Amino acid sequence: MSQARVYFADARSEGANDSLVEKTKLLFDAAGLQDCIKKGDKVALRVHFGESGNTRYLRPALVRAVADKVKEVGGEPFIAETLTIHAGPWASRTTADDLLRTAAKNGFTVGTLGCPIVPSDGWFGTDDVRVSVKGHILSEAYVAKAFAMCDAMIVIGHVTFSAAVVTCALKKVGVGCLSKRGKYLVHFESNKYPHVSVRPEECSGKKCQWSSLCQAICPHDALRITDRGPVVDRDLCRICALCIWVCACCAKPLGLRALYHPREEPEFLVPKIADAASAVLSTFRREKVGFLGYMLDITRNCDCFPSSQVRVIDDLGILAGRDPVAVDAAAIDQIYGKMKEQRVYGATTDFPPKSFSHLLVQKAAELGLGRREYVLVRVQSHDRRAIPSTFSYVKRMYDEKPHIIEEVGL
Repeated sequence: MSQARVYFADARSEGANDSLVEKTKLLFDAAGLQDCIKKGDKVALRVHFGESGNTRYLRPALVRAVADKVKEVGGEPFIAETLTIHAGPWASRTTADDLLRTAAKNGFTVGTLGCPIVPSDGWFGTDDVRVSVKGHILSEAYVAKAFAMCDAMIVIGHVTFSAAVVTCALKKVGVGCLSKRGKYLVHFESNKYPHVSVRPEECSGKKCQWSSLCQAICPHDALRITDRGPVVDRDLCRICALCIWVCACCAKPLGLRALYHPREEPEFLVPKIADAASAVLSTFRREKVGFLGYMLDITRNCDCFPSSQVRVIDDLGILAGRDPVAVDAAAIDQIYGKMKEQRVYGATTDFPPKSFSHLLVQKAAELGLGRREYVLVRVQSHDRRAIPSTFSYVKRMYDEKPHIIEEVGL
C-alpha cells in the first residue's frame, strides 16, 4: 500500500507572504482540499471556539482564511461546532445560545469569519442522526445533524494534549462532530443506548431544595423526582446532562452525586473515538473531507478548559491532508519529537502516554479510515509580491482625482 501524503508548513514567518494565514491558504491548495468541494456545496468547517476564559484556541483569522478558500472554489461554507455534555458555572457551551455567545466573546462572528455559524446539534445538543457502525466497541453513534446533512467538511483541528491522545483530526471528528448523547457514548461507561446513571441512595428525593429544578430542567420529561429519589425514563433520556449538573453544582457539589455518568478508561475511550470517527465519516463520500491541523499554542489541556496553561513546547506549524490517520500520525511524530528535543519536564508522567495516541491511529486504520504510513511534504511559502489593494486604490486616486489629492494635502 502506498504512503499517504501529509503537507507541512512550519510556524516561522519572515513577512506578510509567509504568515500563518498565507500558509493556511498555501496548504489548502497543496493538499488538494479544493478537490473536496464542488460549486454550490454546503461545506462544514469544523472548528473549536474555545471555552470562555480559554485564550489558547485557534485565531479566527486562520478559520477565515479557510472559509475564503472554500468560497473561492464555489463552496458555501458555514462554521460548525457542537455543544458540550457538561453544564455548570464553568461551562459556556451548554446550549446553542451559550455557544454563540462564547463564540462571539472569543472573536468568532459572521463578520470575522465571513460565513454563518451553526450550532450543529441544535438548541440542547440533541439534534442528531443515529448511524450504525461496526466498530471495535460501539455499534452506533449519534452524529450532529448539520454534519450528517452537509455536502463536504474541512476539519480545522488545534493540536493539544486532549484527553488521552494527541490528535488534530480523528478526535475532532470522533467527538467534535457528535451530539451530546454521542459524546456520552464515547466518554462514559455505556455501550448501549445512553442514559443518565442513578444512585438513588444519594438523593433525598423531594426533600432536596433543588428537586423541582432538577426535574423541570429536563427538556424531554425523562426525569421524575420521587420521595425515594430520581427515576429516569431511559427511552426518553437523550443525555443532555442538564440534570447531572444541577446535582453536581447545586445539590451535592462536594460529594457523591445521585445523577452521574461513570467515565471510561483510556484503553476503551480511544477505540471508541475511532469507532465514532468511522460513523461520522461514513456520512460523507471519502473524497469530500479534508483536514488541517494547527500545532500552535500546545498545552496540557484541550480547548474545552475554561482557562489556559502555558505552552509546553514551541509552535511547530500546520499540517494538511486528505487522510485523517496519516495527519494524526504526523502530528504525533512532530509533537513527541519536539518534546524529546526540548527535554520537556514530566514528558513521561504529566502527559498522555504516546501509546494511547498510537492506539488511536492504529484502531482508526483497522477500520479503514486511512493509512499510518505517510510521507511528509514540506511546503515553502511563495514570494508573491502582490500589490496590496490599498496601494492600487491610492494610485487610482492620484491618477483620476489629482485635484482632490492636492486639496487634502496628499
